[in-house]
Amino acid sequence: MQTEKLKYIWEVSAGQRRRILLNCLTGVAGVAFALAFIYASKQVIDIATGVVPGSLIHAAIFIIVLLMGQLLCSAADTWISTRMQTETGNALRHRLFSRLLQSRWNELERFHTGDIVNRVEQDTSAIVTLLTSSIPAFIVTGVQLVAAFLFFCFLDSSLPWLIAAILPVFLLGSRFYMHRMRRYTHDIRHSDSRIQSVIQESLQHRTVIKTLEQSDRHLGKLDDLQDMLRNQIMGRTRFSLSARMLVAFAFSGGYLTAFLWGAVRLSTGSITFGTMTAFLQLVGKVQRPVLDLSRLIPSVINALTAIDRLLELEKLPAEANGDSIFFASTPALELRNVTFGYTPGDRPVFSSFSCSFPAGSCTAVVGETGRGKTTLIRLLLALATPQEGKILLTSAQPAPENAKPAHENDKATLELPKPQLENTKGDLEAAKGDLYNHPVSPQTRRNFVYVPQGNTLFSGTIRDNLLMGNPQASEAAMHRALRTATADFVFHLPDGIDSPLNEQGGGLSEGQAQRIAIARALLRPGHILLLDEATSALDPDTEQTLIKNLRRDCTGKTFIFVTHHPAVAEACEAVIRL
Repeated sequence: MQTEKLKYIWEVSAGQRRRILLNCLTGVAGVAFALAFIYASKQVIDIATGVVPGSLIHAAIFIIVLLMGQLLCSAADTWISTRMQTETGNALRHRLFSRLLQSRWNELERFHTGDIVNRVEQDTSAIVTLLTSSIPAFIVTGVQLVAAFLFFCFLDSSLPWLIAAILPVFLLGSRFYMHRMRRYTHDIRHSDSRIQSVIQESLQHRTVIKTLEQSDRHLGKLDDLQDMLRNQIMGRTRFSLSARMLVAFAFSGGYLTAFLWGAVRLSTGSITFGTMTAFLQLVGKVQRPVLDLSRLIPSVINALTAIDRLLELEKLPAEANGDSIFFASTPALELRNVTFGYTPGDRPVFSSFSCSFPAGSCTAVVGETGRGKTTLIRLLLALATPQEGKILLTSAQPAPENAKPAHENDKATLELPKPQLENTKGDLEAAKGDLYNHPVSPQTRRNFVYVPQGNTLFSGTIRDNLLMGNPQASEAAMHRALRTATADFVFHLPDGIDSPLNEQGGGLSEGQAQRIAIARALLRPGHILLLDEATSALDPDTEQTLIKNLRRDCTGKTFIFVTHHPAVAEACEAVIRL
């Protein structure tokens, strides 16, 4: 497990390792200037007291130069650290967000959205702090400890060993300290995720909370979680404070020892007054690194806990990669003896289920709630994979291996390579005659045009939402899609398709939002339209007009309506009852 964490830290530090090294070098240079400043201070005092000969002006100038060097190193360290924090944070969030988008749908569903957001924000920040602050600080502090100890030995060979006597005690107690702190940190991060989940979900469903008059209940739930978090934080603080007080007590004893030892040596004439002041400054340079190391422990523990939580997300199984597979003509769709269940051991949603959707057909999928209508859509889109059976796309032409989208003449078409009638792909099955079968997969989603259930608009403008269907769509293409989707109301808005939308299409009615979502889907190049309760918020007249427009403007495409509306089923050529 530790090797896995080290490997993860090495991976996420890619692109910043040189800056981390440079940050360490500026820190070490700052340590060198600081120790030289102590020695120069000793010389100034000895010159001023007449113990050693020399020019006081030259010594003062030297001290000023060393002080400026410390300030420059500190400024460089701050600049490099800030840049590393920004770039490392952006890269790490991009990496994690990319993994989340590529993960299998059913695997990611196990996590609450608020928990995921908390990990993306808070846990990545903990790792960024480790890379850009804790690791360089650990290296610089270690160098400072060794250098100050050697400098101390140069001035007096016996005193440093008395001060360093507390180090074994510190090392013995650090193991117990880290174990307890890691447990506290894990519990706190878990509680923090639960709080963010409650806030995110409550804000998302604030209308329901208001209408059910459940505000007090949700506030009470938040208060309970925050009380638990407060108790956990205070428990960690009490433990950490106790440990720090013990360390501070030991360090105070070390400082007192150095002071009394120096006073005795000074009274006997064994050392100069300048050496005495150097003693007192060096005590801090020896003991301060140890204290700094103890303060780094919580951030290291926080980062190790964060790595565990992020690895849990990064290990989610990803969808199969590959080039998109697009059929030039509308393919037929067939399910053969499909068996599927969300959880092993539970009653399957489908058991040896078979059906077919001929190319260019219009089919309604109806049934009681919970019978698997939305699950069927997920299977067709390869968001879920059947345990048994096959789901096949059948076409007279094999799927090209390197089809590329070309949005010429405002049409969602593809540039296709010259057809090859030979079955050259290992995952293609030759069917009878000139037909070819290809199993549905993430690579075949380009053949589908999906309109999900509910409000699926994003904040931004109506144009932004439409361009999600086809980033290269022209003004004319977007207007045609809006008219087909009976969303002509957009043209009467003050800003037209540039009208701003709030989260989840705020500012529009549910029916208006549904029609814009349909228009967005129509800009996609696919030949199979999947509409999951896409007309549920429309009045009967608008619903009939929409279906007529779709059948008229999307000739040759396959329509699959998941619906509870009898009028929609009556407008279809076939009905599948689940």
